[in-house]
Amino acid sequence: MASTGHRTDRDHPILAAVSAIQAELRSVEHAPAWSLSDDETRCALVELTRLVAQATSLELKVAAHADRNQVGDASGATSTSVWWANHTRMTQREAARKIKLANALETHDPVAHALAAGDVLVDQAHVVTDAVDALPDTVQPDVRTRARDYLLEAAAHYDARALRIQGRRILDVVAPEIGEA
Repeated sequence: MASTGHRTDRDHPILAAVSAIQAELRSVEHAPAWSLSDDETRCALVELTRLVAQATSLELKVAAHADRNQVGDASGATSTSVWWANHTRMTQREAARKIKLANALETHDPVAHALAAGDVLVDQAHVVTDAVDALPDTVQPDVRTRARDYLLEAAAHYDARALRIQGRRILDVVAPEIGEA
């Protein structure tokens, strides 16, 4: 992807971190993977998966900010997701999906923190926020909190598909008196 401008020592900490991460990744671009032991390979795969979640968390944080500030307006884009898609060559559908999650994470701090820590993956974060947001308006905040917390704990053991199944019946677990009604 092309750079959007030149960087200085006065960059925002987020831009400085992105630049540093990019430099670190370039430094190992040609490192031979064949020299990793099996244990190192397993460790690298797990930690890289966590790293992708962490990087995506930062991307979504900036995307939510971009959406709030309507950064695409200056160029005539109809939405932030359209502007983002045009400048990164991702599909508009993917950009819109990311913006939706970015905005949802702003109202689901524990999910945002879990993603930032690499404790949940992006698809799992989608599932948790979607499941909690799909609860009826009559559901009390404490029940929503229990549902979110249950799903976050379950994310340590289940992939997004299995988590989605649990999310559909979450009231049966955290508030059976409501779920069975």
